Amino acid sequence: MEIERPKTLTEQAYDAIVRAIMNDEILPGESYSEQWFAEKLGISRTPVREALAQLRDEEMLENIGIRGLRVKPMTREDAYFVYEARKSLEGYCIFKLAGALAEGDSAAQQTLEIMSDSMRDAEDINYVELDHIFHQAPVKFTRNPRIIRAYDKMLVRAELYWKTSNSLPENRRESWKQHEAVLEILRAVDPAKAYDAMLSHLDFGYEAVCLELSD
Repeated sequence: MEIERPKTLTEQAYDAIVRAIMNDEILPGESYSEQWFAEKLGISRTPVREALAQLRDEEMLENIGIRGLRVKPMTREDAYFVYEARKSLEGYCIFKLAGALAEGDSAAQQTLEIMSDSMRDAEDINYVELDHIFHQAPVKFTRNPRIIRAYDKMLVRAELYWKTSNSLPENRRESWKQHEAVLEILRAVDPAKAYDAMLSHLDFGYEAVCLELSD
């Protein structure tokens, strides 16, 4: 039995800023001051400062001197680092999940069901959220707090690249087909093939991002 605690002002500020970035209310290349964030959110500067510090640590924002902060520019080099990190973490997690499925693990089966349930139409307006569910499920399955924290820390930055790689309908449809291929392999309980399929899927995402970036 658990009671969900209310979010702190810092957590609420963090969530609001991330949403604003993802919704293009905070634009790449533009500078924003700590005071600007506080006024927009209608709260004091202390929780805003803490939320901004977390976003800087996650490399979503960067300081630009006295002008304040800006969304860290997306580059092919940064995308490469993000996707290499994702391949390291998600490859391991999908391999572990497939191995557990082979052993008849009930938690693994529940995770497979969560991933399958996320497979709605590729044109769904909640596509990014459903994509997150698919990719996060194997990570959460590990129940390894260090892996989960590392993934969560990277996740916010990865969201910008997710958004970019899936901006075109044809990319979303292809990504969905690859999700289905991963699920088919998981149902066949083949850890090595599941690992290869996930890495191939992430390579597709990286290549799609690079086509959208100019550097």
